[in-house]
Amino acid sequence: MKKVLIFAAAFIVFIALLLVPATCIADGAPEDGAQTALSEPAQFYSWDMITTYSGCLALTILLTQFLKPLWPSRWKTQYLSYIAAFVLLNLANLITGNLSWSSFGLNFLNAIIISFAANGGYNNFKEAVEETETGDEPKGE
Repeated sequence: MKKVLIFAAAFIVFIALLLVPATCIADGAPEDGAQTALSEPAQFYSWDMITTYSGCLALTILLTQFLKPLWPSRWKTQYLSYIAAFVLLNLANLITGNLSWSSFGLNFLNAIIISFAANGGYNNFKEAVEETETGDEPKGE
């Protein structure tokens, strides 16, 4: 049953990734058939995207896993993820011109939420992969 659920989830993600370019092309087509000037190519990450919850969360997870070997082992990795989230939020707000004292204070709290989500999401993913490799039953069942 577990293998069927993993296959179904992977299949849904695969189909969704196939449909994303099609919807982008359909949304960008002019309605009257007139020629439009080419716009900038879509960026993988932009500073505006990093100011959002999901953009900062994804980049925090990536940076934490990338910088983890450089982090002292006596310190918890959760501190690294918090620092990464806090720096990313403030840097993105600074570059987009939205940094103020009030946003700086909110970024302090937002970084906590992003750090908790990044740590919990990675730990859940890691446990799921380890369970499928060893064939153990999930803890909740």
